[in-house]
Amino acid sequence: ASTTSNAQALGIDNVVVTAVGAAPLITLSTNSIADFGSVQVSSSSAEAFYTVEGSDLTDTLHLSVPAPFEISLSSGSGFGNSLYLLPSLGFVANTTIYARFSPTSNGFVSDSISHTSAGATTKKVGLSGTGSSCSAPNITAGGPTTFCLGDSVLLTADPGVSYLWSNGETTPSIYAKITDNYTVAVT
Repeated sequence: ASTTSNAQALGIDNVVVTAVGAAPLITLSTNSIADFGSVQVSSSSAEAFYTVEGSDLTDTLHLSVPAPFEISLSSGSGFGNSLYLLPSLGFVANTTIYARFSPTSNGFVSDSISHTSAGATTKKVGLSGTGSSCSAPNITAGGPTTFCLGDSVLLTADPGVSYLWSNGETTPSIYAKITDNYTVAVT
């Protein structure tokens, strides 16, 4: 008697298993800090703060901000334009970041703190503030300040955000048409 076998054999060889980890992630407690308001030139605002953390990071978490804004890991000291947070086993624990505004000139400024790490989506925290000066602004005359009836002279104040002239005008420049003592408040 003869028997026929239809048995099939299956062999597996050279199996490669690749584990794919989660993508690096930066998490912020906010995407903007309230406006620092009007801050005297050559001084610093009160501090504001937020938190940052990172997971599955493969590289340092770098924070950077352009002047006149500054950041620190400590309240009251250590302020600068850059911070580096080193991950431990891919993680940066929830970390408080202090920010302040230190204007060097008059005017409104808006920018952001950038948070970067290799492979992670860059995250930003928006900042704004207005530099102001308590010193008297300069007024520049655009011609002779002595003139005939019917003539005028253009008076221009130092750059600023808002203006209030002694005659009630609210523009950066005014035409003086009458004899008077002109002053301006610039913020």
